[in-house]
Order: sequence, then structure tokens, then C-alpha cells
Amino acid sequence: FHATVGEMLKAVNPDVVHVVTSPQGHAAPTIEALEHGSHVLVEKPMAMNAAEAKCMLETAQRCDRRLCVNHNMAFEPTIRKCLDRAKSGDIGDIVSIDTELIFNPQRMASYVEEGAQDSHWIYRLNGGPLEDLIPHPISIILDALDSIDDMKVTMTSRGALGGGWNDEIRAMFTSGDKLATLRISLSERPDTMTITVRGTRGQVTADPFTGIISTRKRSCLPRAAIRGLSGFQIAGQYFCGATANVFRFVTGRIDKSNGITPLTKRFYAALDSGDALPVPPEKGMAAVEIMDQIWPEPQVKREEVVVEPQPADGPLALVTGAAGFVGFHIVKKLLADGWRVRALVRKNSLHTGRLKRLPVELVEGNLADRDSVFRAVEGVDTIYHLGSAMSNDWKEHEAVTVGGTLNVVDAALEYKVRKIAFTSTLAVYELLDLPALSVINEASAYQKDAKKLGPYAACKIEAEKLFLAACRERELDGVILRLGMVLGPLSRVFYPHLGYSLGTDVFIPIGSGKMVLPLVYVDNVVEGIVAASRSDATGGKVYNLVDDGDVSVNTFLKTFRKVTKAPSKIVHMPYFMAWGLTVTYELVSGLGLIKKGATSRAQLKWKQSDMRYDSSRARKDFGWTSTVSLEEGMQRTFQWYKDKYGV
Repeated sequence: FHATVGEMLKAVNPDVVHVVTSPQGHAAPTIEALEHGSHVLVEKPMAMNAAEAKCMLETAQRCDRRLCVNHNMAFEPTIRKCLDRAKSGDIGDIVSIDTELIFNPQRMASYVEEGAQDSHWIYRLNGGPLEDLIPHPISIILDALDSIDDMKVTMTSRGALGGGWNDEIRAMFTSGDKLATLRISLSERPDTMTITVRGTRGQVTADPFTGIISTRKRSCLPRAAIRGLSGFQIAGQYFCGATANVFRFVTGRIDKSNGITPLTKRFYAALDSGDALPVPPEKGMAAVEIMDQIWPEPQVKREEVVVEPQPADGPLALVTGAAGFVGFHIVKKLLADGWRVRALVRKNSLHTGRLKRLPVELVEGNLADRDSVFRAVEGVDTIYHLGSAMSNDWKEHEAVTVGGTLNVVDAALEYKVRKIAFTSTLAVYELLDLPALSVINEASAYQKDAKKLGPYAACKIEAEKLFLAACRERELDGVILRLGMVLGPLSRVFYPHLGYSLGTDVFIPIGSGKMVLPLVYVDNVVEGIVAASRSDATGGKVYNLVDDGDVSVNTFLKTFRKVTKAPSKIVHMPYFMAWGLTVTYELVSGLGLIKKGATSRAQLKWKQSDMRYDSSRARKDFGWTSTVSLEEGMQRTFQWYKDKYGV
């Protein structure tokens, strides 16, 4: 890792630099890399505005370096074939091109979560999420038509984003006697993207979601015959396309990069041969100029966030993972109790908007960065350590979950912190060899082979071990809270324990659906964490936090359906079928055809283990009680979900 672009360029002296930051960070590193003597492939859009794009282009020309823009969707294989077929004259002279992109922003929770408009880089674009998506259809139109003479645009908001941001756009472009239309919707369903190029002798349509291209051409047959046969013609093309897709999937030839891999290969081939770049900077600048005309200024006025200052005195708490679901509720609880709060947050985190309107001191850093952890801990009375890695990357978990916990422990001892409350997970327990309905308490064994369940569980176990060792051997006053499946506003609603889901339309629980879920409502869990941190009886101990109540998978799903009024179907899948699908996944991922780590037979069995979790120690030692019943907790959670996502 390098602190600056200049430091990286000096140390590595790369021939090529890929700039894949958010658009606000495209121009400066691109120009610096070009001036250093590196060729550059920059992410779309090329720049934030035409002035930046022009500067990048002129720098590439002055330094005699090659600059390519990653307009990847124009090189998605289905779209690329469509465009090449149209430009080859197969449908005659091009007359028009229509592009349609329908995208559900709820698939990117960070776009629509609380506080997103205060922190997510996408809302620093003049047009917000629409401006982030529009380079895709614009690049396709420019590929087909080369240039744009004039355009007419209309936009509106249907409330998919809130905050006054438009979520619908329609545009018509002219290029000589040719026309192009662009349509983006963030409020319609399902997600689709289609490209239709019409010519003087026919039309060709690409659907990259299905990977199918269909062609219709002018025919000399009678009109009645054309109408009778056209359905068979289209059906035949779809059948052939679907068959070809299956073959490409089985042989590992499906492009899963949405055109990034083909474009990158063409970029490097052009560097070697000196041929034309797949997307020259002139075309990237043309796309930015169109976006400048559509959004010459911010669509929504950015208001300065004014937050009341923290009290000058009083106890100070540090919360790691403060922008997360439980961490955010911990912050609000501490503020309500009159505490000063400091939060360690990653630089440019997409989720810190939740905290920016609260009187919280934000310290930028990373749990894996020892210096930033020590800086955050200095002067703190109590630490609530909720931060951990959440990906399937082993190195990240080892550095953040394990290494980060060690950094927190060392800093706490250095600055004589009174108490650390460390949140862990029920996933640390060994369940695979236990009979159903076994009672799991804090003395139950760790997993025997934790790596089978992936890096999250394995690294939580290692972090727990070093934390407890510090309590025993280094006089650390700390407590571990192992949380159940936490419900509440901001939470995920569909857990892997539930089986599979197709949005909110179809739920597919595994087995009978009678398995009881280890649920805990967020208000209850926050009360438990805070109470444990303030008790003198909890030092060096471990506690389960799971609410009383036998809520089965079936009850959970039916309650969701009842509260949200979602027209959901519940279709049970026999365990042996889920096991077979998991085996198939392991085989296919083992061949490198799809990404590893999503699931395994061990994970399936663990998640479908019907156990009971004992939280009596927490009730005995620090008086923990569930002030919100599971029934009420589900009602609140599902109502929030309905209000937020409109199901």
C-alpha cells in the first residue's frame, strides 16, 4: 500500500495505471500517472465535467501516452455483437438506436440507506445515481452514431431515491438524420437492459441480461405470412441463443465482467500493436459533455450539515463499526444516556452518512491500521468494539477482525481504558456434531474446524481467543457478547438461515420451516451490550444475547408477509435438494467457473441446525431483560422495511 499516487508511481514505476476510484477522483491521478509516463485506463465516466476531461485528454497528447475510458457496457459481448452487426450493414444503413436501462437501487443498499445522501459519493454527482448510470447507454449510442448534434431531455421523480433526486430520465438525440433514445428508470421492475438498432433493412436487439441477440429483417413474403412466421423466427433465435449460453456457462466462457474483461484485453492489445484504443479519450470526453448539458449544476442543493457540539466533559466512548446496523444503534443509545461518542470510521466509507447529523466525533482510520486505532482510543473511558470484516476474503478478515482486535486491545491497555465490550457471534459454536434441540451456553465448545464455515466465523474465534487471553494475562477488563440474529430498523431481513429468496416474491425455506431462529431485537441487544460494559461482574466473561421465544422460519416469513402485505409465496425445498445444489455449487466453483466462498455443505448444515441458545448468564450477572418482545420486534422491523422499500 502507498499513501499517495505519487509515492506509488515512484516506487512501482508502472507502465499502465488503472484508475478505478469514484468519479471525483478520476482526473488528478490520471493526469499524475500520464505525466509520470504511464498509460491509463480510467473508469467511467471519464471525469466529473468537460473541463477535467479536456485537461486529461490534453495531458495524454502532450505526454504521448495512451488514455482509454472504461465504457465497459459497449463491450459486453451481447451488446458488442449487436453493435458490430448493425455497423456491418447487416440491417442496412443505421436509422436509429434505442437504449433502455431499468435498475432497482434497492439492490445497492448503500444508495438508499439512512444518511446515504450525506456520505455516498454518488450523491456528489450533479445528477446523483442517474448520472452514474447514464454513461452506459450514452457510450453505446456514441459507439453507433459517433457524435450527437442535439438532444431533448425530460426527468422526473417517482420517489425511488427520495431527497428530491430524479429517478427517471428520457432523452432523444439527433445525429444528422439519425435518431437515438435513452431511457433509465429506477422505479420500474424487473432490472433490464435492452439495445435496439434499426436500419433500412431490419433491426437487431441485444438483451445482455439473457445474453441473447435477435434480428428481424425486411422480407419479400406477403404480410400475412410474415406475421405468421415471425414468432417462430424469434423463438428459434432465442432457443439458439439460450443453448449457446448454456454451452458457454458449462465451458466457463461466459463474461461475468459486463464487458470490463473484453475492453481491458482490447486496451492492452492496442498498447502492444499501436492500433486504435477501444474507447479513445475523445469519445469519453464526448460522453462527459453530454452529461454536462443534462446536469450543468447539482440537481439537489447540497446543504451544509450543522451538528450541535458534544459536551465539553463527561465520559467518552469509542465505537468501532459505528456506521453498521448495531453500531449505529449503540451510538444513539450512548448519546441518549449523555455520553460523548467517538467513532472510528473508514475513510470515504459509504455508510458514515448515518453519523454525520449526530453529535459524534469521527476519526478516520482502519482497524488494521495500528496508528489510527491508537489515535481513536486515546482518552476513551469505554470501547464498544463492533467492527470486523464482512467479505469472504481471508486476508481482510485476518487483518481487520483478528489484527484489528489485537490493535484495540493493545491501545486499550496503553491508555488504561476502563472497559471493552466486544461483540461476537453465535457462529463460533460447534453445532455440526450435536443433536437437534441441544442447548448452547457460553461453555459450549468452539467449532472444531472453523475454516469450513469461512473466514468470518474462523477469525471471530481467533479474535475471541486473543481477547480472552488479554483478560487473563494482561489485566484487560473486557466482556464478549455473542449476538443472535439481530432484528430492527436498518437490519437485513432475509438471513441465510431462512433458506433462499427471490426478492420478496418467493421464499424458499429449507425443510419443513419449523426450525427456531435465534433472534434478538436491536433495542434488547443494545441494552445488553451497554449494561455488560457498565457492570463490574462481567470482566473476562462471555455472554449469549438471544431473546426468549420460539419463532420458527415459517412464523418469521408469514409475519413478514402479513405486515408488509407482500404477495409472497412460500415454497419449501427438501434438505436433500438444497444439499445437492450446494454440492453442485462446490463442484462448479472448484472448477473456477464461479466465485468460491458463497456456501458449502458445512455452512448449509450449520445454518440448518435447530438449537436452543441459553442467555440466562446475562440475566443473572447484569440483569439483562428483553424489553421488546420478538413479536413486537418483528412488527417494527417489517413495518420499517415496508416503509423504506415499498413492498
